[in-house]
Amino acid sequence: MRITRLPDAEAVAEHAAQEVADLIAAAAGRPFHLALAGGTTPERCHELLAPKVADWSHVHVWLSDERAVPPDHEDANFLMIRRSLLDRIEIPEANVHRVLGELGADEAARRYEQEILDAVTAGPDGVPLFDVAMAGMGPDGHTCSLFPGHPELDIRDRFVAPVHDSPKPPPDRVTFTYPLLHAARLTLLLVAGAGKREAMARVAAGPDPATPASLLAEGTLEVVVDAAAAP
Repeated sequence: MRITRLPDAEAVAEHAAQEVADLIAAAAGRPFHLALAGGTTPERCHELLAPKVADWSHVHVWLSDERAVPPDHEDANFLMIRRSLLDRIEIPEANVHRVLGELGADEAARRYEQEILDAVTAGPDGVPLFDVAMAGMGPDGHTCSLFPGHPELDIRDRFVAPVHDSPKPPPDRVTFTYPLLHAARLTLLLVAGAGKREAMARVAAGPDPATPASLLAEGTLEVVVDAAAAP
């Protein structure tokens, strides 16, 4: 785990955007699979990322988690991603991979996992390799839709899972699981705000199931944190 401490939330978003843009540029000529996250800091990152990439033709955009709602619902991460990134760039429609949340969490998770298996090259262990998986963190230490004490934390035989009892509305969601997040070439955890300080201290202390975001450290993780949230 690498922790990058920056002055404020804007600097966190700018750092992450530039890092992703540099990786996209370095991967010219091959598919680049980028999983985006919901949340305020990731949203700002998307806005800053849009003009930094000259060629989006080889980039595939995914969601690391989604709510089980239609794509134009105000709760949909996809709607935020469309407004903050997709409406600002030219990208082939086939390269945008949306969770079909309107089908319900179970069917949407099943279809999204199959779409990932069909589109993303797997590593030697059979796990699809995302180039970058972005994630945020809540004050309770949850990341994606992986919440403290919930059974999805223990899933190891699926790459995408349905969630039916989220403590945050809406209750039904779809999320990447740890095997997929750990396999990513880079997972970027964006953390900003004083309300995240306690959870961030637990992340820095090392992996602990009570703080789901801390378990991302079992993969290649960079935590980009502002001064307000840094322990």
